[in-house]
Amino acid sequence: MERDKRLALELLTDIHDMEGIRGVDERNLESNRQRDSFNDADIYHLNLLLGGGFIAADIEEITGIHTYRLTWSGHDLIEKLQKEIFKV
Repeated sequence: MERDKRLALELLTDIHDMEGIRGVDERNLESNRQRDSFNDADIYHLNLLLGGGFIAADIEEITGIHTYRLTWSGHDLIEKLQKEIFKV
């Protein structure tokens, strides 16, 4: 699968806009993306962002639901991608 900077920016921005003090629940993130579940591209990019240290995730032990949070590097990546993609 190819890396898509726009999709990465969308995911990061959604997490940024929705996260509370404890992060954003994956169900709310999916709903905000107007999906019942993440598609393969979403999962691939979330894993890239996790592996790169741009987001962090916790898993609720009982339900297995992920909660995502931006890292400092994730905030920096949003700014970088906005400048690159939108020439802001």
